[in-house]
Amino acid sequence: MAEKDFHDFGFKDVFKMSLKAIQWTIRIGKHLGNITKKKFENVKFRNNYTEIGIPNSEGEILYVPKNYFDLYLSVDSELFKDISLIVEDERRLAIGVREDSGYVEETITTRYRAIFTQEEEVEEVLFPELEHGQNVILEGEITRGNERANSLGFLYKGYVLSAYPQSGSIVRFKHSLFLKVRIHGIISREDDKCQLATRKPKIIFHDIEPIKEIGLFDGEA
Repeated sequence: MAEKDFHDFGFKDVFKMSLKAIQWTIRIGKHLGNITKKKFENVKFRNNYTEIGIPNSEGEILYVPKNYFDLYLSVDSELFKDISLIVEDERRLAIGVREDSGYVEETITTRYRAIFTQEEEVEEVLFPELEHGQNVILEGEITRGNERANSLGFLYKGYVLSAYPQSGSIVRFKHSLFLKVRIHGIISREDDKCQLATRKPKIIFHDIEPIKEIGLFDGEA
């Protein structure tokens, strides 16, 4: 690289390359079904060996630019572990880059979350004691609000359940965000097609009651 070219290659370019490296790591992980595999057989090459074709278990080939393939081999397999934990039914992780051809985005959704968190897929029904149509009062914490989906995230016994107001907008419950609360509502296990097939229960709530935490000096004269 000429000296002038080196000076012209600024922070913006480095940042963009870093984002593209992350995008390619996500693509490879989704293609393979994991990001721990670092050794490959029966690879293919094209464009004068500048692109490497990686086969997955279905025999499908993903061609990766060699520089990003090399970065994938060196990256820590747990790089996305913590940040991918934020991915839920109404929340995805998106990495976008502006290219000459337009905006290019790579996403991690709940479908692929376990690849990057390296969690084992849990197939059993969560909280079977919470039956469809059951009236409940549950204690937990409000972790997020999504006005577009009109839903809240309710942390209950280590799992974030989606909670939807029985009527109106979630905006009137924004005072409860990040607080420990008591949520009053009805359990729903219906999927988008109104079939009882949801592994994780949802809550259709009509009231959220913040739980006052007793401080160390509360009640002292």
